[in-house]
Amino acid sequence: MRITATQQVAALIVDRRAQLGLTQSDLAEAAGVTRAWISRLESGAHDLRLSTLLAVLDVLHMTLTVAPETVAGDTGPVPGPDVLDDIIERSVVSRPADDG
Repeated sequence: MRITATQQVAALIVDRRAQLGLTQSDLAEAAGVTRAWISRLESGAHDLRLSTLLAVLDVLHMTLTVAPETVAGDTGPVPGPDVLDDIIERSVVSRPADDG
């Protein structure tokens, strides 16, 4: 599924939470956020911090997949998962430590 709006993420999260029989409070506690944050997330009106979204998705046993789209004029192959994993690994290894 191609996600283009926060409302789509919200609908997926609401549906999955219901499938698992979790309340907003249950999900919030397990993900380390407030129930109000989950409520805003589920309303689709929340700018998301990626690390927090990933924590919520983890509790819901969901993953986030990012893939390149084909761009007009792009004739090169789309990198497969192994190539993307290598790019991510190099990025993490070469990133300077955060001293702040």
